[in-house]
Amino acid sequence: LTFRGGRVNLTFTSDKTVSESGFNISYRAIEPECLRNESRCEHECIDTIIGYRCDCHTGYELGNDSHSCLDVDECAAAEESPCSQVCVNTPGSFTCKCYNGYEPLTSDASDCIDVDECLLLRPCDQICNNTEGNFSCSCETGYRLASDGRTCQDVDECAEGESGCEHYCNNTQGGYICTCENGYVLDNDTLHCTDINECADEIDDCSSSCLNEEGGYKCSCPSRRFFLSPDGTNCIYCSRFLTSSSSAQLIVPSGARSTNRGFEFYWKRKIRTGHRWRILFEAMDCPNNCSVFILAKGENLSCRDASEKRQISVSTNILDFKLTATKNSLLGAIKIKFQTVCGGYLRAMEKNRTFYSHSDLDSKASVYLPNVTCVWKIENVKWPAWKTVLSFAVFSLRKSENCTADYLELESDQEDGSQRYCGDLGGQSLVVKGNLLTLTFHSAADSEGGKGFKIDYRRAKT
Repeated sequence: LTFRGGRVNLTFTSDKTVSESGFNISYRAIEPECLRNESRCEHECIDTIIGYRCDCHTGYELGNDSHSCLDVDECAAAEESPCSQVCVNTPGSFTCKCYNGYEPLTSDASDCIDVDECLLLRPCDQICNNTEGNFSCSCETGYRLASDGRTCQDVDECAEGESGCEHYCNNTQGGYICTCENGYVLDNDTLHCTDINECADEIDDCSSSCLNEEGGYKCSCPSRRFFLSPDGTNCIYCSRFLTSSSSAQLIVPSGARSTNRGFEFYWKRKIRTGHRWRILFEAMDCPNNCSVFILAKGENLSCRDASEKRQISVSTNILDFKLTATKNSLLGAIKIKFQTVCGGYLRAMEKNRTFYSHSDLDSKASVYLPNVTCVWKIENVKWPAWKTVLSFAVFSLRKSENCTADYLELESDQEDGSQRYCGDLGGQSLVVKGNLLTLTFHSAADSEGGKGFKIDYRRAKT
């Protein structure tokens, strides 16, 4: 027997009835097998009372030979993996790892949590959608995801034929805009185009008759004696006629002779509502068989009468003017100027109408002139059931204390006194009662001019 320890106690006991020969024991001290390094244990040697036994480090188990140690695969051996995602066996142990798109929740990575790449990395050009362990990119309307899966590229709907535009398609970043050819207006669906009836809408420049066409219009004259001016709008005959948006000039050179059919010049011109025509007869050296007929006023004047009058004003914005001479008449120099002046008679209707401080207000460099006084009369025939609404689409007159310099003054036949307006009042509206409104525009002699005003007027039920 081999005993381990520094002291061994042996106790011999006998009773009275037994008779045996006894024992003879030899004993000696020897080194333990583990200390003599005779155990052949791969890891650890443990001395026992009767010898020794082998043991293994944590993560290993004793082989069938009771001496060698084999690695324990903790990832495969356990009924439930010690790791929530990836378990990697190592000699004597194991390590936990997380899938791509996750990060350790604990120090040993036994538990993992999703990484929000959208929040941390901002990897997408436009829209980032976080998913479990990953992310995906998408694009806003009008863009398409590029091959890198992250960048958004503009979709050219025009080039790809996806716009649906009837006329023209203009690509923009993330979308497109449809436009129409001249003479058309874009429908509410922003895709299709509708012909503008310039004649019915009274936005043509024809001095006489207007014929609407798809995408435009044509002007015509009342007879074969007339032909259209180079701009295709005015009817002129045997004369040199100069015109602009707010003035015109008729010149018949001295020595001209009417044909055997006679001489006739007819001009019809419409200007903006709220302005009227003034005719200046600067030279009327013509025989008595030459006459001037102003249809709007119903006057028929001889050349001499016109020369004596010097000027005639028309109360409306439409001028019908005719200069005639009998056949084979020798004409002297004729020079007639047509000018526009503000003011006139207006009638409020249910549909908006507009009048202006000066006829070329929309021109960028246009300003109203100094020392001007214009008077407009606006009649509301449905008063008192209806009132008149004035809307200041554009209103910019030089501001002064109590509006004593440049101003627009409003009077009503149903109210006492008047009200003056000046400064910048664009966008404001007035509702005025009364059958007849009087609006007076005045600019001081020292006025430097300004934008002026554009006023919409209509009648509305009270």
